[in-house]
Amino acid sequence: MKFPNLKGVFLLILVLIFAINSQATTPRGSDEKDIEREIERLLLKRDVSDLANELAQKKSARTTTDLLINLSVFARAGHRLRVHETLKEIAKDFSSSPNQTQTYNVARKAIGKEDLTAQKIFYEQIAANGDDGVSIFINLWREKSDVRELENWLKIRAQNSEMWWYEWLRLKQSLGTADEIYNELMQKIRENPSNFSLVQKYLQAVSYAIYSSVGLDNVKYKQDVSWLAGVVETNLAYEAYELGAYLKEHNPFVAAKLFEKSLSLTFTQKDLELFRQRAFRFVSIQPVVKNPEKQLRFWTKTVLAQAYQKNNQPHLAQPIVEELTAMDTSDILRDNSFGLAGAVQASSGQRVVESKILQDEAENENSVAYWLNRVSYYSGRKEEEQVWQTFTKVLEKFEYKPNGISASESRLQILRSLKWFGKNHKKNETEDFFRREFSRAIAESDSKYIFTLARIVNDDFDNLLDEFFTNSELLPQILAVRVSWRQEEKYLIEEVMESKKWDAKKRELVWNQLTILARKDIRNRAFSLAEAMTSQNANRDAISLLEECLKIAPEGYEGNLNYKRNDVERELFDAYIKSADWQKAEKMFFGGYRYWSDELSKISIAAAKSAKIADALGLWKINANLDRRNLTGLEELAKTDAKPLLRKFYLEMKKRDPLTEIPDRALRFLQ
Repeated sequence: MKFPNLKGVFLLILVLIFAINSQATTPRGSDEKDIEREIERLLLKRDVSDLANELAQKKSARTTTDLLINLSVFARAGHRLRVHETLKEIAKDFSSSPNQTQTYNVARKAIGKEDLTAQKIFYEQIAANGDDGVSIFINLWREKSDVRELENWLKIRAQNSEMWWYEWLRLKQSLGTADEIYNELMQKIRENPSNFSLVQKYLQAVSYAIYSSVGLDNVKYKQDVSWLAGVVETNLAYEAYELGAYLKEHNPFVAAKLFEKSLSLTFTQKDLELFRQRAFRFVSIQPVVKNPEKQLRFWTKTVLAQAYQKNNQPHLAQPIVEELTAMDTSDILRDNSFGLAGAVQASSGQRVVESKILQDEAENENSVAYWLNRVSYYSGRKEEEQVWQTFTKVLEKFEYKPNGISASESRLQILRSLKWFGKNHKKNETEDFFRREFSRAIAESDSKYIFTLARIVNDDFDNLLDEFFTNSELLPQILAVRVSWRQEEKYLIEEVMESKKWDAKKRELVWNQLTILARKDIRNRAFSLAEAMTSQNANRDAISLLEECLKIAPEGYEGNLNYKRNDVERELFDAYIKSADWQKAEKMFFGGYRYWSDELSKISIAAAKSAKIADALGLWKINANLDRRNLTGLEELAKTDAKPLLRKFYLEMKKRDPLTEIPDRALRFLQ
C-alpha cells in the first residue's frame, strides 16, 4: 500500500494535534483514548514504519505525552527494542506523573502479550501492585524463563501486595511447595489468635472448590483446618458464625461448636459493622435487611441445624427447625427453612412441623407462601407423591382466570415452582399438566397468559414449545398485544425460532409477521427482534430493522429503552459481516465504528470469501498499518486465495523494515 509522502509537514501536524498534551504539567486535555485515536487517524495516511523512524530520530526534550505517543507507534510497528527503551524512559517519572491513569493505559496496550521484557518493566515500575493481566504475565514467564527466578520475584513483591501474594501462593501450589506459606500463616495465627483476617487468608489459601455438573458443589481443604477452633479467639458473634461456615463442610462437629458459641454471644456494634461489611460482599445488588441481628441468628440456627444433620444428630436439629419454621421472617431474608425441616424430620422420624403445617391449612389456605412452604417441606423429606399432591390441591384452589393475568398471578407463581420440581421429578406428569394449561389458554385466546406460560416452561420443556409454537402463527399472535419487546420477548423468540422442526417456508412467514409488528413501533420493538434474528442467523431480516433503529438510537440509555447507539452498531456490523455485505461494514468502519478492534480483519475475510481478493488484501494492509501486532483473523484469511499475496506482503515488510518482529509471526500462518 502506498502512502502520501508527508514527511516534510508531519512534525507540524503532530505539534498541532498534540499541542495541549505537550505541556509537561497539563496533560489533562486528553486521555489515552485521545492519543490512540489521533495516532490511528495519522496511520490511515502515513506508513507506520516511516512514522516510527521519524519519531525515533527526534532527540529533543520530550514530555510524557510525547513518550506515550512514541510508545504506541513503536508498539504498533512491532519495534520491540524501541518499546523497551521508551517504556524504561516513561517509567522513570511514573511515580510523579500527574496523569498516571493515562500512562498506565497506553503502556498496558503497548506491551505485547509475548514480550516478557516489556511486561517485566511494566509490572516492576508502572503496575507495581499488579492488575487483571498478571496471570498472562506469569504464564509467559514460566514458559520462557526460569521459574525459580519468577518465584523469588513474586516473593519479594508478596510482602507489600495482596495480588502478588496470591500469585506467589498459586505458583508454589503448582510447584508443590506451598506448605512453606501454609505453615507461616499457621504460626502467625497462633501468635495472633484474635486476628480474624489471618484466619480468612489461611482458609482461602488452603481451600479448593469441588465442582459438579451443575456448578459449585462444596469446598475442600488441603490441610486439616479443625485446629483453628481450638486456637482462634473471638468474642464476636459474626466471626464465630463465619468461621463455622468455613468449617461446616469439612468438619461439621467443630462447626457446630462455633455456631453454638455465636448464638451465646451478645450481638455488638462491631458485629453490626462486620455484618454490613461482609454479609453480602459477593452480591452485586445488596439487599436491605431491616433486622441484622435477627438475620444473623436466623442464618446461624439454619447452619447449626445443617451441621447437626451432618453429625447424625437430628434430635438436636429438631427443635431448631421447629423454631425456624415458626419464626416471623417479615423483617429478614427468608431461607428454605421448611425444606431443611423436612430433611431433619425425615431423619428424626418426627412430623411435628408437618402436623403444624397441616393444622395451619384452614387459616392460610389463601396464602401462596403457605403452599410453597408446604411443597418445600415435602421436598426436603424427598416425598415426591406428597409434593405432587400438594401442587394438585393448590392449583385446584387457585383457578385459571381467562384473560385476567393479574387475577391468575397466584396460580402462575405456583406454576413456576411446579416447573422447577417437574424438571427433575415427574417430568411427564408435569409436561401433561402444562400441555392442558396451554390448550385452555389458547382456546381462550389469552395471549398474555400464553406468553407467561411459555416463559415459565422455556427450554426445560421444549417439547411443549415445539408442539404449540413451531409451524404455527401463535408467536406473532401473542406478541402483537405486547407494547414493548424487551429481553423476555427476545428470549421467547429465540427459544421458539431455534427449533429444528420448523418448515422453512413457515419459519420465513413467522419472521415476516414479526417484522411487520416490529415496524409498527421501531423504538420499542425492533431492536429486540433484530437481536433474536441475528442469534438465529436471520441476518438479512435483521439488517433493515437495525438500520431503522440506528436512526433513532440515543448515545446513552434513555428512559426505558434497552439499547443505545453503540449496541445497535455492534449488532448491525456483525449482521453485515455474516450476510457478506462487507461494503456496508467497511463504510461503518471508516465512519468511525470501533468495538473489538478486529473490524478490518472481519471485513477483509468477508471480502475474500466474496472473491474480492484485491479488496481483501487492501483492507488487510490498512489493518496491518494501524497495528501490525493485530493478526486476529490472519489464519482464516490464509485459507482463501489471498494467501500468496499476503505472504508476499509480509516478506516485503520484513525486507523493508528489519526492526519489526511481526513478519516472522505472520508468516507462521502463511506457510
